[in-house]
Amino acid sequence: MSGFPWPDHLLTVEEFLALPETGNRIELVEGTLVLSPRPTRDHSDACLELGIQLKAQLPAHLKVYQEIDIDLSLAPAAKPGFVRSPDLLVVDRDRDKQSKAAGRILRASDLLLAVEIVSPGSRRADYRTKRDEYAEAGIPNYWVVDVWEPATLTAYHPVDDTTYAEGVEHKGVFKTEFPFPFELDLATLEDR
Repeated sequence: MSGFPWPDHLLTVEEFLALPETGNRIELVEGTLVLSPRPTRDHSDACLELGIQLKAQLPAHLKVYQEIDIDLSLAPAAKPGFVRSPDLLVVDRDRDKQSKAAGRILRASDLLLAVEIVSPGSRRADYRTKRDEYAEAGIPNYWVVDVWEPATLTAYHPVDDTTYAEGVEHKGVFKTEFPFPFELDLATLEDR
């Protein structure tokens, strides 16, 4: 990342969004840049497969995205901010259009679901740090997918405005009606 202008202060969301593209995965956590390694083949394959299955089963008014920046809106605009890039996310198409028309990135309040796929270096962040941030940001559904055999999906739902209930780990076939009807054979996400 030669030539990248590393900041000398904590960044706001606006300052983060003004940084040049690097080709790396960078998130903003309380004003600090956090660099994530590029996804492994297993991670990338599972993300693609899950995204395809989500897209095929989503109601027409919903849309799935992969790895786009989300303003968690956990701090006032002039304060050090939080921007995460979930592996997958589901948003209402109307909210997505409103966000685009306003010229802003999606906010946590626009999301119905955030999904993180566990990598060797992201386990703690996915199961704890991001879980807490996403709950505090008001994202109503959070799934953590672990593709190491046997593949599991842990689903988190809110107990109040800023806290998720203890997650429920699923193996085999994951079936849900909330936030939309969806069925997934988790074995399809394992290394093939």
